[in-house]
Amino acid sequence: MPISDGAYDKPWLFRPKDLAGWWSNPHIRCVAGVETSATAFVPGAKPIWLTETGVPAVDKGANAPNVFPDMKSDEGGVPPFSSGARDDLVQARALEAVISGFDPARTGFEAGRNPIHPVSGIRMVDPAHIFVWNWDARPFPAFPDLGGIWADGGNFESGHWLNGRLEGTPVDRLVAKLIADFGLPPVDRIAVDGFLDGYVLDRPLSARQALEPLAQTFGFDAVMSSGALRFEGRGGAVSRRLGPDDLILDRDGEPFVLRRMQETELPLELRLGFSDGENDYRSAAARSRRLTGAARREVAVETAIVTRMAEGQRLADQRLQEAWAARETLECEVSPRCLDLEPGDVVALPVQGVDRLFRITRIADGPTRRLSGRLVEPAIYRTSGIKGAERPPHTPPPLPGRPFAVPLALPIVVGQPPALLSLAAFAAPWPGALAIWRAGETGLFDLAGFVEAPSIVGETLTDLRPGPLWRSDRHAVLEVRLRGGVLSSVPDERALAGANLLALIDAAGEVELATAAQIELIGPQRFRLSGFIRGLGGSEQAARRLLPAGAQVVVLDGAAVQLTGDLSDLGRTLRYRVGPARHDVGDPTMVEFTAEVAGTALLPLSPVGIEARRSEAGIALSWLRRTRIDGDSWDLAEVPLGEEGERYEVAILDAEVTVDGATVNEPRWLYPAEREILAFGGLRQEIAVSLRQCSATVGAGHEWRGRLAVG
Repeated sequence: MPISDGAYDKPWLFRPKDLAGWWSNPHIRCVAGVETSATAFVPGAKPIWLTETGVPAVDKGANAPNVFPDMKSDEGGVPPFSSGARDDLVQARALEAVISGFDPARTGFEAGRNPIHPVSGIRMVDPAHIFVWNWDARPFPAFPDLGGIWADGGNFESGHWLNGRLEGTPVDRLVAKLIADFGLPPVDRIAVDGFLDGYVLDRPLSARQALEPLAQTFGFDAVMSSGALRFEGRGGAVSRRLGPDDLILDRDGEPFVLRRMQETELPLELRLGFSDGENDYRSAAARSRRLTGAARREVAVETAIVTRMAEGQRLADQRLQEAWAARETLECEVSPRCLDLEPGDVVALPVQGVDRLFRITRIADGPTRRLSGRLVEPAIYRTSGIKGAERPPHTPPPLPGRPFAVPLALPIVVGQPPALLSLAAFAAPWPGALAIWRAGETGLFDLAGFVEAPSIVGETLTDLRPGPLWRSDRHAVLEVRLRGGVLSSVPDERALAGANLLALIDAAGEVELATAAQIELIGPQRFRLSGFIRGLGGSEQAARRLLPAGAQVVVLDGAAVQLTGDLSDLGRTLRYRVGPARHDVGDPTMVEFTAEVAGTALLPLSPVGIEARRSEAGIALSWLRRTRIDGDSWDLAEVPLGEEGERYEVAILDAEVTVDGATVNEPRWLYPAEREILAFGGLRQEIAVSLRQCSATVGAGHEWRGRLAVG
């Protein structure tokens, strides 16, 4: 017949028997639906291009390859007799049939389907120009996961897209690949259906160990016959119908014996473990459970397959139904005419007038041929799948935020070796971990550690005036803005024990440690703090300052990490870079800073309880020392020394000028009367004293300074 313009406007309607006529028939011009005259086109001059061939990934999709799951489309709907469930296998099989039908390089090609023109030598359909609909430019899995960006993501489930499916494989191809990888000869036949997204071999395995989990999951068997190996699905065709002439009566005169397992021996629930290809390859499990019966057993099947949850559920249901179907077994003896039967074959046996199917599991040859088999229900293996649930909404993957790094020279030691310099860091979104890079003498950066968790950081919004020491500050109120977390109120006892511990840092880097018992949320990320305990950890001097608005706040909740505890770094200025652990040290996301290493954490705390008493020999000064380390217990008779030795510097002051002093090795000193008279011209009723405990590492510690009445 002549071919008119517009005869085929749907590429999927091409049929080989129609295409073959194009090589000899003229091309007729068609005007207003009426054929007029032939054009100058010479048959055979040009090959046919298939510009849009495709099959939806839906149950029975090949019944109507043009049907699309979008109901707003003119061709929206599902193919005839389709359940609407997703079926990646039918898409793969149909595309394989189309491509192999026209491409001579493909297995299964038949020359008659795509002949060569006898004059031009051109093949009817150009195999190099078969275009499949569709491979989307939107990357998988961003499409279809990001429904907020692309509204047609719901059509992906059973649509024509190859993205996210082309990487998978039919099970028969995987079996053939495994056989080849293990260096075994090609098998005679692989009649196995199924589709999976991936299969993991995580350790050295034999071919049998690699194939058995697949066979258990997808329901097929390996059969060796006459030296040939084949793989057969368990829903295969019937090989033979056993009639009365095929069966040999046993000693009881019975042609066969059927046995049925007790329900208590069968599984109530089957759990199939796999990797979920639609959920970042996380471990997942599909459960299938019988709602009736006396069974109580639960069976767990762990597999190394990668698939979807809906497909995993289908496989779990299939395996549980298979286990219950196989509860009935057959034992019989057959005549020599049944020599063609082999293990794996399915035989039909009339039982009470109804044919029942059994798969042969064992054959014992002797004076007769004895068969053992299990009941088969082919409908189990012809399930059309389960409709997948709607894909959960996803947001675009967050890019890691630029880190905000706060170097801390904390005034107190909380571990050994002492943290001379610490780091609190925050980023939004948090990248999982931040790498810390430290520059060496050559300027090259070496990895120095990681920040595993973000710190809660922020800034003050109001001024904080000086406050009292060693007791609750009931009057001070401070408003702050925090990022990375929240605070909540705690009892006074917990605040006294260190809950809600804050580092308040001024522009010069001086740190006051304080706790806050009362927290009030006053706005987005804004809090009002009160109930302070000020000047903790040797930061009494910082508690006497006015902390202006805009000062940094760091919540010391354990997220800060130590940068250095090496005494050789004291006095040095170190250079660091901090950024996402998966990024290079030179990446723009890195933040660089320098910090000077000071011995603040090593300074001995100032003494307390200073007293001055007059005696004939002079003024007896005494005091109590404090400790930097392990001094919180109330049960200690005396707190640990915390230093290599006990030593103090005592200075006697006149106004702000030191007029006398001494270095002693115990918490007391007698200021001789003659030296007092020499310095002041007489005995005094009040005396000004400066007192420091000394460290062998950093020298004089925090100072106590004040005027004492001589009692």
